[in-house]
Amino acid sequence: MSKLTAKQKRFANEYLIDLNAAQAAIRTGYSIKTAKSQGQRLLTNADLKKYIEKHLDKDAESNKILIAKVIQELQKIGFSDINDYMTWDEETGKIIPSKDIDTTALSQVVISEKHLAVKKESEIIDRQVKFKMHDKIKALDILSKYLKLYSDNVNVNFPDKIVVTITE
Repeated sequence: MSKLTAKQKRFANEYLIDLNAAQAAIRTGYSIKTAKSQGQRLLTNADLKKYIEKHLDKDAESNKILIAKVIQELQKIGFSDINDYMTWDEETGKIIPSKDIDTTALSQVVISEKHLAVKKESEIIDRQVKFKMHDKIKALDILSKYLKLYSDNVNVNFPDKIVVTITE
C-alpha cells in the first residue's frame, strides 16, 4: 500500500467517525461547496479504500462485545413484562407490587437489579408506588431494524409512555 498524504489520512479517519464522505471532507478542511464531490472523489482512491476497510474490520471486531451488550439491554426492555412488577388481586381488586419491589422506604422505590434496565423512573406519592418503564415498542423497533425484520417504510404509532399506579 503506497503512502497516503496527511490530508487523505485525516479524511479517512474523519470518514470512519460517521461514514459520511461530505461531512468528513468538511472536517478535513475542504470547502462546504465542494465537500460532497471531494468526499466521493477521495473514496475512489484505492489506497484510501484499503485503509478505511482495514480500520472498519478492526472496529467491527472490537465492537462485537459492545453490540452484544446493547442488544441484550434492548431485549430486557423489549421483552419486559408488567407481570414481573405486579399482580392483580381479584378478591380485593388491588394491584399488588411484586416481591422484587421494595416499597418500605418512604420516598423511593427499590427494584431488584434484574429489573433496573426496564425501569425508567419511580417514586412513592401518597403511599402509592408509581413507576415508568422504558418504551418497549421503541426497543423492539430498534431490535427489529437491526435484525432486518421489516423495512423502514412501515409506520405504526403507539403512545410514548405507559404509567402504572400501584396502590396498597
